[in-house]
Amino acid sequence: MKEFYVDKSLAKYNNWFNYSLSELMNNIEQKNQIILKKHLPDLQLLLDKMVNINKENNSLLIALREAFTTLKIEIDVHFAGEWQLLTPYIREIDSYQKYGGVKPVTSLSGIKDIANLIEYEHDYVENTLLKNISNITSNYQISEDTNDAIKILYDKFKELKEEISGHIHLVADVLFPKAVELETLIIHEIC
Repeated sequence: MKEFYVDKSLAKYNNWFNYSLSELMNNIEQKNQIILKKHLPDLQLLLDKMVNINKENNSLLIALREAFTTLKIEIDVHFAGEWQLLTPYIREIDSYQKYGGVKPVTSLSGIKDIANLIEYEHDYVENTLLKNISNITSNYQISEDTNDAIKILYDKFKELKEEISGHIHLVADVLFPKAVELETLIIHEIC
């Protein structure tokens, strides 16, 4: 089980430590929507067009589309799980800290269980699915004679990878530690 603690030395995320959990969740949800409504559909459309246009010698594109389809399904399921398990509970503990009321209750044994489940999914997406796409594309390497469509496709995959990696690290390095810290305070009624 991973231990979550606030490490404010993470310079890339230092400004996020000043935001409330609800503000962090709002940002994460907005970025998730960009991934779901922009990046994934754009890539799907481009891949489908390229596979259909390049009928001959398109084994790379077919492999890429299969890997992308698996990634897309996993992301859809993952975000749905975040919205069902994580978001409501984090908003509840944040609201309880700010306004009081009824102490939040979770069906699991706390944010650490939810976080560990989501961390497992993050690891699978980042270290298996995205790595598979990176391997298929030879780490997004292009040669001088690579056509423009492939260059655009690889750029879109790199952009998606950066968005997903940013999501993963913001959740793991900022959101979870802050949520665990707050939940601990609430459990012990210190806040």
